[in-house]
Amino acid sequence: MDNRVWAGLALATFLTLAGSCSGTADERTLRVDFGLSACPPAERVCFNLTSSDVGITVATADGRQLVTAVTDQAGVATMRLPPAETGEIRVTMTSPLIEGGSKTVEASIPAPGGLTSLTVRATLAGDVRGPGT
Repeated sequence: MDNRVWAGLALATFLTLAGSCSGTADERTLRVDFGLSACPPAERVCFNLTSSDVGITVATADGRQLVTAVTDQAGVATMRLPPAETGEIRVTMTSPLIEGGSKTVEASIPAPGGLTSLTVRATLAGDVRGPGT
C-alpha cells in the first residue's frame, strides 16, 4: 500500500475512536420512546401509533426544568441530562393528540455514564379518534 492509503486508514481509525470517546464518563442519557394507543370499543385489540413532534420536558421533582426535546418520526427523543443532577425526574409529553393534552411519568436520573430508557404510551385524544372509538 502506498502512504496515502495508510494515511487514510489512520485518519479513519482516529475519527472512529474520537467519535466513540466523545462522551464523558459522567454524562447521563434519557431515551424516550413515545406512542399513542387507540382502542376501539367494538374491537378486542388496541392500535399503537408512533407520534412525531411530541414535546418532551424533563424536570426535577421540585419542577425545575432540565431539558426539552421533540420526538422524531419514530416517536423517539434522546436527551443528555446535566451531569450534576441526581434523583427523581418528571418527564412530560405534550401534544394535542394526547388525551388531556399531556402525559407525565416519573423516572430516576441514570448513574454517571448511564442510560435510562422509557417506553411511554398515552391514549389518543377522543376528538382525533372519531365517534365510536
